[in-house]
Amino acid sequence: RPDAGSAFVVVMPQGLPRKLRRAFILQAVTASFAIVIGMYVAGNIVSELLATQRLRSEADNYWNGRAGDPDYRLPKTSTVNGYFVPAGGSLEVLPGDLRKFGPGMFELPGHSRRLLVDQHQEGRLYLAVSFQLVDAVIRWAGLLSALLALLVVYATSWLTYRRSLRLVEPVNRLAQEVSRWNPASGDANAFSL
Repeated sequence: RPDAGSAFVVVMPQGLPRKLRRAFILQAVTASFAIVIGMYVAGNIVSELLATQRLRSEADNYWNGRAGDPDYRLPKTSTVNGYFVPAGGSLEVLPGDLRKFGPGMFELPGHSRRLLVDQHQEGRLYLAVSFQLVDAVIRWAGLLSALLALLVVYATSWLTYRRSLRLVEPVNRLAQEVSRWNPASGDANAFSL
């Protein structure tokens, strides 16, 4: 404790700009996480919906064609492979990796491949579809959207932070002057604002 005759200066920490900076950084980081996680989840949902819709559409197309022509061709393209096992028929017509699947929708090992096994009275339809290109497009679109959103968040946060600093600068300057003022000196005109 200083004695009554000594000059006593109270040092006050001037943390308002630092606190503002921390608040804006925290806000930008939180928004970044929300954007990245949101884009990832949305991309997975869109990919799953597209895969389900495509598989169902291919299966419906096959069954509708087969209703009018029992020799209707199975789908066979660069991304779709169809196989048909008549009711009571042997699974030997299938590739080995598809024989273990019953009716339903499955993800196959490999690069974005899915399988639909659709059971009807006539037999089972096996549709193996590659979604590698679709998944790549969704990934790139999500990545570019996320980057654009992050740039907007960072730019907006930076501009708002700079503006806030200008708004609190007079208060910060006053706090610095008050922290240097020695009330024991009795000089009320010591402020140089």
